[in-house]
Amino acid sequence: MGGGGKAPAPAPQIIQRTNPYNDTWIRDSLAQGESKYDEISDWMNQRKTALANQAPTMYNVGGGMQVAQQDFGQYVQGRFNQQEQAFNQRLAQLQSNTGANRQSLLAQGETLARQGERNRIAAAYGQQGGAGVTGVQSQKRKNLGAYSGTGGGFNRSGMRIQNLNV
Repeated sequence: MGGGGKAPAPAPQIIQRTNPYNDTWIRDSLAQGESKYDEISDWMNQRKTALANQAPTMYNVGGGMQVAQQDFGQYVQGRFNQQEQAFNQRLAQLQSNTGANRQSLLAQGETLARQGERNRIAAAYGQQGGAGVTGVQSQKRKNLGAYSGTGGGFNRSGMRIQNLNV
């Protein structure tokens, strides 16, 4: 375990290599492309300036009114919005009228149902204060009379034995 067994690492060596590939044609092509781009950019700027200086194309939209071509889309959109608002207002009005009509029809239907029930009852039982309900009386009912003679229906006085044959 004595002192120092390893030697320091050697310093890195820098080796310069030469590029065997001739890339000057690439640099020339890129420079040509850049000059073409500049030409097209200049042409586009000239074209925009010429179009801006030109009188705008006007569209006749009726009613003696004209709209510039660049504003025509906004004009049409505004007209559609106006028509949509008018349509929605008319639809809301029709819906409210329909709701009122529906309520009126329901009330009429209920009134007719009540009147029909009254007519059915009147036909079956007669008019109020008239003869009233009549039915067929059985023979037993006719014999009993109206609980007469014994003083009532089914109480003690009504249950007397009248005859005893002893």
